[in-house]
Amino acid sequence: AFAVTTPFKSKAGSSIKRLRTISKALQLMKRTPAPQISYLITSFISNYLPKRVAQYALVKANCHSVATISNVHGFPETIHWAGNPVEMICAFLPLPTGIPIGIVVTSYNGRIIMSVDADASVVPDADEFLQWMVEEYETIKSEAETSQ
Repeated sequence: AFAVTTPFKSKAGSSIKRLRTISKALQLMKRTPAPQISYLITSFISNYLPKRVAQYALVKANCHSVATISNVHGFPETIHWAGNPVEMICAFLPLPTGIPIGIVVTSYNGRIIMSVDADASVVPDADEFLQWMVEEYETIKSEAETSQ
């Protein structure tokens, strides 16, 4: 588990500008020792502390995060399993303790696949939430094509 706060203003410029700002902040943070230290601490907490203490510590360590996002780089072309083509690969993210939204973005065979796992008390309609993500992706894609 590695929690980081990224600068985000929903109306700050174009979608591409917001994406670049967040990406830059994440890349800078990933170059620090924080991810490795976070991994070691959370491994210790989850493996050696009593379950109730571990859950409490992990909730506090999440820095009031509202979502966790993971990207999974898939294969650029169709792969085969037992001689049959694999049509789609889908990933999911079990919700970490204290974080109500989990998002996975996967690529496979030239396509992008997104999945959402969410606590219904926070996101009552995960399909609608996913649709908003798709709309934002389409906006970014359109802006990228226009800027070239």
